[in-house]
Amino acid sequence: MTKDLQNRWADKIKFSYRHFPLIGLVGHERSPVAAEAAECAYEQDKFWPYHDLLFANQPAFSQESLLRYSNQLQLNETEFKLCLASRVKAQVVKTDREEGLSKKVDATPTFFLNGEVVGDWRTLPQLVAEKLGEKLPIQ
Repeated sequence: MTKDLQNRWADKIKFSYRHFPLIGLVGHERSPVAAEAAECAYEQDKFWPYHDLLFANQPAFSQESLLRYSNQLQLNETEFKLCLASRVKAQVVKTDREEGLSKKVDATPTFFLNGEVVGDWRTLPQLVAEKLGEKLPIQ
């Protein structure tokens, strides 16, 4: 959905992504590490493809899975492993999560439009269209 929004209104909207690992949710214990892995993929210009693999395969976030996803995307294995092992991206993920908590985020996905939380994320395309003065919903 976000890709559709960006494709349709690339010159009119700004999309920002923040990590919000599901800490405390059974099966998602490694979600902070998975978010760090996505940041490591970002260093090789593969954030979105890596993010999409994580989302499609959640909660398969074992070390082996994270490395397998990087291999699927043909990331530089040495650089990726070093980045992940160093935990250099942990602060980025922690800061994003703290920002989410300060804004009362409690689930994923959570979207904000002009600073206001969107109650039902499935309504986001229609809300964006309305804000931009368009009458037709996204098809």
